[in-house]
Amino acid sequence: MRLFKLVLLILLAGSAFAQQTPALDSAAIPGFVSVNVRQFGNEELWGYINGGADLYLEYGFEEIHVFDVKAFNLDYKADLYCMKSAAAAYGIYSIARFRCRTSGTLTHHDCLTTYQYIAAKGKYYLSVSNPAGNAEGEQGMLAIAANLLNQLPEEEAEVPALFKVEFQDSDLRDLKLVTGRLGIQNGFVRWDALFGDLSSYEAWILNVKTDGKPYYVAEVRFNDEADREKFMQPNGFTGLTDSTEEANGFRLFLRGQNRLLLTEGVAPATLLENLAKGLY
Repeated sequence: MRLFKLVLLILLAGSAFAQQTPALDSAAIPGFVSVNVRQFGNEELWGYINGGADLYLEYGFEEIHVFDVKAFNLDYKADLYCMKSAAAAYGIYSIARFRCRTSGTLTHHDCLTTYQYIAAKGKYYLSVSNPAGNAEGEQGMLAIAANLLNQLPEEEAEVPALFKVEFQDSDLRDLKLVTGRLGIQNGFVRWDALFGDLSSYEAWILNVKTDGKPYYVAEVRFNDEADREKFMQPNGFTGLTDSTEEANGFRLFLRGQNRLLLTEGVAPATLLENLAKGLY
């Protein structure tokens, strides 16, 4: 009985630690003046980001912590989204990523632009804004981001083996994860019509160039075989099973009842051969 109570206390303590909200260390922020922290849950997200709440809810939103930071004469804002999983956090990051000046600045999955820094780490998606768009503003922005990121777990989304084996890490910076209608519309509108009215799936999509020409590779996971058929039939994919057949520029490789691999465009022969062999 005593052992059971001890184990229970350890589990509760671990749970409390895991749910603890990161707090800014004022000493780590150059010119720090003040910080105001707000928190919004599932029902309150619409009040904070009226036009974009549905996208976060589609991926699996839990809560957001907003840090309004004043340092020197600048007002920064850091949004720390807690998602349902590391994959959900990465998915939001992957479709928000755009025209990065640099990547890998503070953590593996991050993107730095003149006015914003975004990152995915563990089950968290972080966005910090730089109101000035200058070197001083960037210094403060990165200090805030680093302080929050250092308190987050190292867990990362599990990227499918296909991408980890066949492509370089530099290629994977543009790897997108979409999980529904809003995700595809915001992250890879090229395939919006392809997925039609399907509302729940997981699609890892990579846009790659070879000899200056783009091609696309995806791994798609459906809830069940019925959803997979809803995807295949309208697109004329029924009956396609391997790389010897093509429909409208697409090649399919079926994997079980609810998973498929997909290419569009002229993919390298070695990649198609490995897909046909069933390596992934």
